[in-house]
Amino acid sequence: MTPADPRTLPHPARFHFSQGRPILASLQARSAPVQAGDCRACGGRLAVPARTSTRWPEGCAYCLQRCQRAERLGEQAAREERHALGLDEPPQRRRWPVRLRRSLFQLCFCMTAVLAGSIAGHAGTLTGKFALPNSSLPAANATLTLRLSQAGVVPGSLALVPSPVVCYTTANGSVTGLPDPTAPPVVTASQGNGTLPAGTYFVDVTTINSGGESLPSPETVVVLPAPGALTVSPPAVPAGASFAVYIGMASGAETRQAVADAGAPYVQSTPLTAGAALPSSNTSPCQFTFNDAILPAPTYYIATLADAQGNTYPGFPQDWYLTGPTADVSQIYPLATPLPIRFLTPIFANPGTSAAQSLNSNLNLNGYAIDNTDNLGPGLMSVFWSGSLPAPAASLDEWTPNSAVVLRRLSVYAQSPGNGGSVGAVFTVSSAQGVCTFPALLPAAGTAGSSSSGSGTCSFSAGLPITLALSADDHTARPGNLNFVLEFTGE
Repeated sequence: MTPADPRTLPHPARFHFSQGRPILASLQARSAPVQAGDCRACGGRLAVPARTSTRWPEGCAYCLQRCQRAERLGEQAAREERHALGLDEPPQRRRWPVRLRRSLFQLCFCMTAVLAGSIAGHAGTLTGKFALPNSSLPAANATLTLRLSQAGVVPGSLALVPSPVVCYTTANGSVTGLPDPTAPPVVTASQGNGTLPAGTYFVDVTTINSGGESLPSPETVVVLPAPGALTVSPPAVPAGASFAVYIGMASGAETRQAVADAGAPYVQSTPLTAGAALPSSNTSPCQFTFNDAILPAPTYYIATLADAQGNTYPGFPQDWYLTGPTADVSQIYPLATPLPIRFLTPIFANPGTSAAQSLNSNLNLNGYAIDNTDNLGPGLMSVFWSGSLPAPAASLDEWTPNSAVVLRRLSVYAQSPGNGGSVGAVFTVSSAQGVCTFPALLPAAGTAGSSSSGSGTCSFSAGLPITLALSADDHTARPGNLNFVLEFTGE
């Protein structure tokens, strides 16, 4: 049998190019390979290999030349060309041993659990109530969105801190982790496809996750004229949450029938069971990683509070820096910037043309006049120190409150930075009742510092003098011309 003429083969030669020139041209100067035996590809003296053979015989000169061209492009190209010609078995994908694959899977699972636990272990809780600006009305059914100013991680792990974090408020303005459903559920009655008895049914839904449950939605009343089923369409819920279905035969007497997955309808096709009663409060906490557990530092949150229609409340967005296990927005906004005044509306010291100014609410001074009073109640207290800070243990100012107050934050700003040291200055605010300490302010060459984490006794009774003092300082050259701002609230 005469080998087939390569020019008449059904498979045309494949030309590979390198730097714009065909590789075939570079092989013209070489002598053609000798025919090595039976060729499976082109049929030249084709012979079936022996059953004991693990490889097909080598190909003819034409097919080997194609392989040589492919080898110029690398090992993978040559392997694919030989497989296309039928000269090699199909390349086998390498697989790791089963034991190694199982170990790697277990390692990835453990690392995921450790990272998730690391984030959960550093979570703080945001509490309190939001109120509308210039009123005592609650910011009901609002959405609080917190975005990190930059990507952050939890110290000691590779866990990225989730951002943004979304929390909500209830009808009374309390901060929660899940929203209260504000729309009644969509319920459809169908006959004949279930054993739920005929009757009038009242249906509510709640939002639920592993942390807690929301208040119930407004109820839907539906009539089932004959035995059948009720289909409850899934409400919109946050990621990772489900919805609980409450059904009853009387208004307000609904009991939980099931917790259903978000995105799929729930079908009640059997008689009602005696489940849990409707929740009376939203028990889901607003928890996320606070800034004192995030690297790099400083990293803060950009907080935005919006109403149910998506309108941003006045005074927001704000830059927040949260520390400790909890933060109560009823007492103070955890601002990362100075002068934590909510919904700022200024009263000018020197208004143009001496125009009158007013407040839209009652102002109770407890019998004291505004003019020439040295007494202090809840609000901001400002103190200025001219020149460099004195030696530690020196008193910087003293005043007397006319009502019981709680010191919530101490902020200090220096016109002239200090130098040296690493801890900075330690300031105390004290009275006969005790001492409230604020450490590590203005470290090294810092010119601004603010802390809401005073330790010790930070509550002061009316009529007892309060003293602001420098307790310690490791600067080699102390900062100068400092302005102190103290924020007090009522007890």
